[in-house]
Amino acid sequence: MFDVGFLELVFICVIGLVVLGPERMPHAVKWVGRALGKLRRMVGDLSKQVNTQLELEELRESIREQKEDLDVSKEMAEIKSKVSEASNDLRRDLNPVNKNDELSDIHVEGVSVRKAVNE
Repeated sequence: MFDVGFLELVFICVIGLVVLGPERMPHAVKWVGRALGKLRRMVGDLSKQVNTQLELEELRESIREQKEDLDVSKEMAEIKSKVSEASNDLRRDLNPVNKNDELSDIHVEGVSVRKAVNE
């Protein structure tokens, strides 16, 4: 983390021993060790949180893309319009009688059929 070698660590300990004295040196080393431990834990927790947030964002994006792929409302509207057109064509083909045509009854072998008579 700080790239401190063995000789530099010995040098820091000697300076600390001279400045703090032998009575307060063990307490200072404990305090520095605890502070570094807390700092490492905080950095680790922060790293985990950042990674979790990144994973969540990736999942949200994936879900958004899948929703767009599964959005069939446009396709359903197209299919509905095609079915409607086909239905209208079928009705037109099956019902050739115009509103202006007159209907006349035709009786063939006991079956009555109405036929359009064009004027």
